[in-house]
Amino acid sequence: MVAGAPTFTPGNSLAWDAFDAGEVRTYEDLWNVPERYNRDTKIRSEIIVPIGEQGIFITGSTEPREFSKADMELFRILGATVEAALVRATREQQLRRQNDRLEEFADVLAHDLRNPLTTAQGFLELGRESGDPDQFERVESAHDRIGQLIDDLLTLARSETVVTAAESVDIAEAAEEAWLLVDTDGAPLQLADPPTADADPGRLRQLFENLFRNAVEHGSTSSQTQSDDAVEHGPTSSRPSADHTLEAKTDGKAGCLTVTIGARSDGEGFYVEDDGVGIPEKHRDGVLDHGVSFSDDGTGFGLSIVADIARAHDWSLSIRESDAGGARFEFGPKRHQQNA
Repeated sequence: MVAGAPTFTPGNSLAWDAFDAGEVRTYEDLWNVPERYNRDTKIRSEIIVPIGEQGIFITGSTEPREFSKADMELFRILGATVEAALVRATREQQLRRQNDRLEEFADVLAHDLRNPLTTAQGFLELGRESGDPDQFERVESAHDRIGQLIDDLLTLARSETVVTAAESVDIAEAAEEAWLLVDTDGAPLQLADPPTADADPGRLRQLFENLFRNAVEHGSTSSQTQSDDAVEHGPTSSRPSADHTLEAKTDGKAGCLTVTIGARSDGEGFYVEDDGVGIPEKHRDGVLDHGVSFSDDGTGFGLSIVADIARAHDWSLSIRESDAGGARFEFGPKRHQQNA
């Protein structure tokens, strides 16, 4: 009869008033209530029961004074029962996510940390026997990888599922601060009039740090050890192969890579892109998962941290190919489905 519930906003309905107050509201005859949402409603009697922070439960009748005190008490009990069920379901979902995260950490501790540790021990023994300084440099490199893995794990362990301290942040300023904290090996950062964003400043800088590190370490043509590997990490478009791109660069260092940040064309959100070798379309979903890396020296957590931060801000995140053939990460507001 009412063709679905409308979407209520603050201050425009009896439903919102009940939700905001957290109180059960009963109306014997809505036609006598000027604050009703729909002036032409066919509903006469109504009971509005808040369900905590989840929403509201509305029961109506086309007859005035339809509900008895027993009916009202029944709906109060029903609302409390639904609220308890939703809270329990939410808690169980959070526990499942935490258990999954613990399993991921255990996998990293058992495998990813063990590998560089074993490597460091082997090169240390060789260095002691031969005195070759190159062996000790390999030990240092293995230790650096262990440190990066530990930092990424701590970041994931401390991350929150929601952002409660969002404020208007200048994206250009946050990006420049993050750029100074990453070893960019001379790569330039270009700011194409990026907008402001409602965000947690610290976590936004963290997002940029991980994107910049990923671009420099995996997007640069110099990070590819051989032509076959470069083709595997290259884009799927018809642009020149990674070998040709490498020849076109001036020096083959990471400094030849350019990272650009700007506003999305629709005016909602921002993007971070580079002109490196890009991410193949078949890998774009997988690279956002914890522990997944398509590079021999990746930890598999950098981009998953980016996805976590975007999720915490309730942003959408999509990976595309930039105009230059590199990787492009786009962030924007999620499109939540609304009732008619």
